[in-house]
Amino acid sequence: MKCSVCNEKIETTFLEKIKGTYVNKKPVCCLCQKKYSLKELKEKFS
Repeated sequence: MKCSVCNEKIETTFLEKIKGTYVNKKPVCCLCQKKYSLKELKEKFS
């Protein structure tokens, strides 16, 4: 799975869960979460 912001591959845990989160049903990696606020991420996807 790739990050919707930076298009980098998102790592997964052994249970195939992503090491990141979903914003507006789009995957976002940990680095982009640290870089942007939740408000900025929501604006990118709307």
